[in-house]
Amino acid sequence: MAFETLKPHRGFIEALKKDGKTLAQIVERLADEKAVSTTTGTLSRYLASIGSPFRPRELSPQEHAGVDQTVLLTEIFAEMQGAKEENRAVLEHLAGKVAVLSATVEEFEKLLSRARPEAGVIRRIWARAFIVTLLVNAVIAGGVWWVLR
Repeated sequence: MAFETLKPHRGFIEALKKDGKTLAQIVERLADEKAVSTTTGTLSRYLASIGSPFRPRELSPQEHAGVDQTVLLTEIFAEMQGAKEENRAVLEHLAGKVAVLSATVEEFEKLLSRARPEAGVIRRIWARAFIVTLLVNAVIAGGVWWVLR
């Protein structure tokens, strides 16, 4: 494989790995100090082939807290995206209802515009209502006079 260039530097690579360097940092140091050009993928496969696979270092408590916060924020963001989609669906449903209601109101207004009575009819209705109101008030006044006499 392509490990021939890495084999002579095994001790150097393992020392950097023990120091907690990342694969990218080891690749960079190999290029700078040993003039060896490789990729992180090749380095990872080489370490696995020699029985020393690369394992990420343990996180510090502060880093754990940062990861926990990131996970929490990601969950909140996903929840908000879901709520946003639900709200969009509800708004589209309500928009449909409003459109139907608007059409119904327009039809009702058209019917009302055609059903307007003539001015004389309105005056007669108003006059009859006025006379009925006077009669009702007269009956009430007569009842009060009869009770109080």
